Amino acid sequence: RDDGESIDALLRRLNGRLKEAGSVEDILEIVHEYGDDFDYIHVSTAVNVMFKLASPRSRTMLDADERFRKLIDLVRTRCRRFGPQATANVLHGLAVLQADFKVDAVDEELAEALSRAVEREARNMEPRHLAMTFNALGKLRVAAYVMPTAGWQALANRVAMLAPQMNFAHDVSNILNALGKLDAAAAQMPTSGWHGLSRAAEGVAPKMNAQDFSNTLDAFVKLDVAAAAMTTTGWRVLARRVEDLAPKMNAQDVASSLHAYGILHIASEELSWRAGELLEAAAEREARNMNSNKDVQMTRFGCESLGMRTPSALRANPQPPNPKSQTPNP
Repeated sequence: RDDGESIDALLRRLNGRLKEAGSVEDILEIVHEYGDDFDYIHVSTAVNVMFKLASPRSRTMLDADERFRKLIDLVRTRCRRFGPQATANVLHGLAVLQADFKVDAVDEELAEALSRAVEREARNMEPRHLAMTFNALGKLRVAAYVMPTAGWQALANRVAMLAPQMNFAHDVSNILNALGKLDAAAAQMPTSGWHGLSRAAEGVAPKMNAQDFSNTLDAFVKLDVAAAAMTTTGWRVLARRVEDLAPKMNAQDVASSLHAYGILHIASEELSWRAGELLEAAAEREARNMNSNKDVQMTRFGCESLGMRTPSALRANPQPPNPKSQTPNP
């Protein structure tokens, strides 16, 4: 450090440098040079910035880099000090690196340490922390596998407490979507939690983007107890959102939404003629962009169940028409 610079000033400067890093290499260099001085805040910042800068090309570099191993070791030793934000940030960042970019980031030992942090800090988490944590656990199988029942209970109870206050569509969608994948978590959710999440979904529906909307519907397909907690008004509010979102949906959104409405008859009954027409047009538009047989089959099922025309591209070709193309979410 500079002569006369206090430890506190050095630590603040380090955190600033981490936040300003322009590449994964920048982060690794700071870890190499100053990692021994990192506290838990620096570790959280390093992981949070790194996953945002990483890409699929990062895998080869990170898996072979001792500086990245050092950062992972720092996560292991510093996570005992994590608060709710650091716990959510680090778990989410490592989940993206491992699940999306195939980086070897989290082994069972580290997953157990992080699960203890989640169990400890769940009671202090805000909705955004819960959404990040659930999303990460839905991606990171090793962390979900080692999570004790007490950890799932702590998360579920916190969701039940905060659900009436949730006003961000992405938070509600991410939590419901993850619960649809995490049976152990869903099993611990009290009835009040399902009712709270269903009311929250109704409240944030007008703010949902296409991905939030399709993920929420898909979650209701998987979570019977959550769907049962939805009111007719809730289904109606979601159905009205179709009219705004259908023209913006990508192929996966279309397939997922049609599939869900094909199953959730109580929900599809609230679709207006205009909403149905727009969904049918979205299916016709996006059919050629469907990149998986699953999307094709879900779209066909939804169209048949809802009495809609099967898209011409799917009638002509039983396989995904254009496996390399997919319209991005807006």
